[in-house]
Amino acid sequence: MSSLSLPLPLLIFAGAGAAIWVAGTSLSNQTDVLSTRLHLGSALGGLILLAVATNLPEIAIVATASLSGNIGVAVGNVLDGIAIQTRRPGRARHRRRTG
Repeated sequence: MSSLSLPLPLLIFAGAGAAIWVAGTSLSNQTDVLSTRLHLGSALGGLILLAVATNLPEIAIVATASLSGNIGVAVGNVLDGIAIQTRRPGRARHRRRTG
């Protein structure tokens, strides 16, 4: 197992949670400022924030794989994301039954 005692990982977890809390609050405030300055409205500003935040892990994977020379992982990640987003989940139910 790990050589760390229980209080240290709990402290690290609490610190990471606090950092996420502060960053999320700041990001929310900045979104409000940008939506006011650009006259976007709070819904569109929130939508843009959500879209960017949701795609950050994908961007990090593609950038890291590309910089390390692993183009297959980068291209595969992009194509896999597109395939999942364009999949039609209810398609099997609407097929005609034959027989």
